[in-house]
Amino acid sequence: MFITAPFTSIIVTLVLYILQGAILGLSTSIPLYLTKEGAWKQQGIYSLVHYPFSLKLIWAPIIDVFYIQRFGRRQTWLLPIQIILGIVLIVLSFYIEPFIKNLRVIPLSIFVFFVLFLTASQDICVDGWALTLF
Repeated sequence: MFITAPFTSIIVTLVLYILQGAILGLSTSIPLYLTKEGAWKQQGIYSLVHYPFSLKLIWAPIIDVFYIQRFGRRQTWLLPIQIILGIVLIVLSFYIEPFIKNLRVIPLSIFVFFVLFLTASQDICVDGWALTLF
């Protein structure tokens, strides 16, 4: 099977998938730090942050239906998601260590839930884009 998509589109898709993997790796490693602090209750609360990936099925039709024709179906959502995700990750980088060390799991969970919601939305866009490329 030959790849018919332009090379730049393939590279952009690959980079977006790598970014998703990095964010998922970060969110999955946080319970290890919470275990180190001996906080089982906090781990249970934190486990709720992974719901956005489970609920993608509900959110995906909204992303597919509403878009700006001029930008395209996927790019309408992808650019704002990336900008907001970058800002939230920069803000989170200042707070993540104090949140973990002081066992402030509720604000940490809210931040990470929002990050994973944006990442799940990005995943919907990139999956749809990848299907149209190939």
